[in-house]
Amino acid sequence: LATAYTEAETTLGSYGRGSWEQPIYATTGLLQWRLTRAPGTAAATPLLADLLAALHGLTMSLGGFGRGGRRPDHRIFDPDYGKTPLGCHWQWRAPEQLPAWIHVQSAPELAQLLQRARALASRWLELHQHREGAPAPWREVLHPERTRIWTRTAVGPRDAVALHWFHRSPAEREQASDTPDPRDLKRTLLAGQMNRVGLIWNRLLPLLEKGQAPQGGAIARDANPLARPNAAAFARPAAPGQHKKNASPPRGPASIAAHQGPYLESLVLHPLPPDASPEERHHHQHFIAEMNRGAGAEFRSLEWS
Repeated sequence: LATAYTEAETTLGSYGRGSWEQPIYATTGLLQWRLTRAPGTAAATPLLADLLAALHGLTMSLGGFGRGGRRPDHRIFDPDYGKTPLGCHWQWRAPEQLPAWIHVQSAPELAQLLQRARALASRWLELHQHREGAPAPWREVLHPERTRIWTRTAVGPRDAVALHWFHRSPAEREQASDTPDPRDLKRTLLAGQMNRVGLIWNRLLPLLEKGQAPQGGAIARDANPLARPNAAAFARPAAPGQHKKNASPPRGPASIAAHQGPYLESLVLHPLPPDASPEERHHHQHFIAEMNRGAGAEFRSLEWS
């Protein structure tokens, strides 16, 4: 297979205050896959097309493309955040043109997609005379024996919950002597640290009414703060001794008109690495227990096989 990103419209911009300022971009386009050689039997071509569709559906449902694929775009879902740009946000440009089974719009549909993707992968192995074995020991493998997934419905972009856990640490809580909260993820193995990728994916997937198109889609727009949801929230009062200019909205033309309706918020937890410490294993177990209780936000464990 060869890939190409065509019909692209891309706008570059910047985000962040002072030394935190970094480049960002907004883009819309068409992702294409092209056969470079025959995949085998006549049955292989449609099966490969379905497998690719499943993989793209999973990527769009549980994360995103690019380095920020593990986190939602903080500009959209945490307007009070103003440091270095974090996360990404992808929306289907024309969901009505998709195979219905990859356009996930509920937790049951996500479970069905996961199961269908596994079935397609198994058929692909069988077609090429490979036996399906145990799940690979790679960390980010989507397999019911290795991966835990929880979902909830957020009523809008300001209702994102898990996003804020990555910026909380026990030392920063008002009452640090309280019982440790496993949702305090900052600088932990679960959330990741410098030079160590975390174990969690967090995604907010737009939920559309039947026949509804995404509100604006991932389209590069002119420099207009109104194009960023709740952009006025960036204009916080300056802290004592802080220069007033640091309280202004981050500048830069790259922005999208994100969906303003409900979202399917998901959290994917991958297995611990073999070298995890006893304290990290304890945190991992308590985090799972907290998520299974709903984490105070009505998260529900996704059952799939």
